[in-house]
Amino acid sequence: KPEKLAALLKQLNEHQDIKYVSEDTATRIFDRLDQRHDGHLSRDEFEGLVDALRNEASRPWTSEDRPSSEWRASIGELVASRRFEYVVDGLLVANAVVVALQTRPQLMGNA
Repeated sequence: KPEKLAALLKQLNEHQDIKYVSEDTATRIFDRLDQRHDGHLSRDEFEGLVDALRNEASRPWTSEDRPSSEWRASIGELVASRRFEYVVDGLLVANAVVVALQTRPQLMGNA
């Protein structure tokens, strides 16, 4: 049944290592394979669904494979900005200074 497939895909889509399959894509595949149009899949139709989902999952990832959202776009812009790069560089330099100060006695032989 389409709602069982939707529930299964919802659970699978929560895993980052499994390619996201949109509900629209799953519905399109289900409708194409449900040859009797009764909302149920025969064994052969189900095997066709599994093959279709396997083919969909083996397709290379694209930016459209994950649902887009406003916060995701804003985080993407932040991470891509020069200011973010400068902040990260500053934190790395500060970390290097702290490590140097903490290990200075051992490096100078005064430990």
